[in-house]
Amino acid sequence: MNSCMTYPARNHETILNSFITPDDIAVKNVAEDIKNTLVRDNIEDRIVAAFNFVALTVVYTSDKRQFGKGEWWQYPSETLGQVATTSNITILYGDCEDSSFLLASLLLALGVPKSNVRVGISEVHAWVECKLGHNWYLFETTSDNEMSSFISASSIVGKRHIYNVQVYVYQDGCSYGK
Repeated sequence: MNSCMTYPARNHETILNSFITPDDIAVKNVAEDIKNTLVRDNIEDRIVAAFNFVALTVVYTSDKRQFGKGEWWQYPSETLGQVATTSNITILYGDCEDSSFLLASLLLALGVPKSNVRVGISEVHAWVECKLGHNWYLFETTSDNEMSSFISASSIVGKRHIYNVQVYVYQDGCSYGK
């Protein structure tokens, strides 16, 4: 694991892994709400519940449309703060890296070990991978469907253009390439 490069699209250089914030109070509060909804409290159910929260609550919105900028990465607390309420339903807004950093932060806040959670970033996309047992699974955070099954990362990553990983971002560092 190496130190992470910086992201220049804000008004200053920001280290990539600083966008994973499981200790943020807004993230902790949502994680606690998610945990309180579980019938069975095990790691797999926590992962599914966190994914479903992000997939069903965060509406994909381009940075151009949302902020009038070509690219603007949000911290999870910022994504959680981009709220609209319609008919008592909370809707959050963000794009692929916003929802990916939110999901990664929630997974960590829910007790998934930090070495088992990473955000994959390619030239055009971001997603989350989580390790269960010996296998990594891919979580497409721009989905608007509940999770029906775990998808093996090895069946997709590197096999589709949008999943040609340039960097994996972990809470404590980055790794580059495959």
